[in-house]
Amino acid sequence: MATPQEVLIILAKTGLPDVDENSDLANDSRFDSVKLITFILLIEEAFGIRLDLKGFEKKQFRNVIAIAEAINQQS
Repeated sequence: MATPQEVLIILAKTGLPDVDENSDLANDSRFDSVKLITFILLIEEAFGIRLDLKGFEKKQFRNVIAIAEAINQQS
């Protein structure tokens, strides 16, 4: 089960160490496509899951809490 704290640690590995649980990642220009792909790969590795990105929407990446909820729905 993914927690917001675990997601924050993974985000820091992508080069976004200064975000918090409520940061608006969906509209953060620093969270570009390269960081997004890196983040997804790190999430899949950390939680031993394969994210089904077909059903993902931008709002699921709006903040760390939403991301943790989306991960938990797929695991």
